[in-house]
Amino acid sequence: MSQAKSWSAAAAVSEQAENHFRGHLALGWDILGATNGGYVLAVIAKAMAVTSGRSSPASVTGHFLAPSPAGDFEITTDIAKRGRRLSTVRGTARRSGKLLVEALGAFGDYADPSPLQLQRGDPPDLPDPRECVRLRSAAATWDGAPEDMPALPPPFMDRIELLLHPEDANFMLGKPSGNARMRAFFRLLNDEPIDPFALIVAADCLPPTTFNAGLPIAWTPTVELTVHIRAKPAPGWLRLDYHSRFVGSDRLEVDGLIWDENGSLVVQSRQLALVPQT
Repeated sequence: MSQAKSWSAAAAVSEQAENHFRGHLALGWDILGATNGGYVLAVIAKAMAVTSGRSSPASVTGHFLAPSPAGDFEITTDIAKRGRRLSTVRGTARRSGKLLVEALGAFGDYADPSPLQLQRGDPPDLPDPRECVRLRSAAATWDGAPEDMPALPPPFMDRIELLLHPEDANFMLGKPSGNARMRAFFRLLNDEPIDPFALIVAADCLPPTTFNAGLPIAWTPTVELTVHIRAKPAPGWLRLDYHSRFVGSDRLEVDGLIWDENGSLVVQSRQLALVPQT
């Protein structure tokens, strides 16, 4: 197993036969031993894009059926429909015959942003990146962190550059904001260009919003993740704004918006996750 030093290497897939691909989940992209779901879905989506013949997912949904540890895995794809503007593709990921993820996506062109004809939201108000809190796995040793806090941040945080709004980072010191919200800047390491598949990772990179809601501090396993790629981002930082409104029946939802440095909306997402067991 390898520790990929770049996003392009970590997300590489190889076509073994028609509609059959091999992916490799690199070491260090995990949360408590399970590979980050956005990263897993992004690698699957790369294989699906090859099958579609298009450059980018317009929308991709993944249902997570089992944790995905680091290592090789198999991806099979098939076309559900070829359309003039979008082609729809199914993707299935397995390891040693065990089903890991079922995905469905619509693929089209990776387009530059255009002005929104209707807008009911704005980018989050974030301070200068130098005033934000960089999440790295070593931050789990910060002074003042609660003794019962799990391994936070996880190794995955060392594979990206994530800067939390200072108000939203205080949960690590046992001082949650009281608002189930996370705002942050995101980019790839060494300012590597963000392709449409890295946007899927950005859609699933934040600590659980419930960490700031006074609820139990524990990771929330993803049941389903849907990511809408609206446009190609301008170079530079992405601005992430994620929140939850309803927690109950052992489930919670996380709604997310991602904007680029020019204030263009580039991603919308929704995730269904399980409430931690106490």
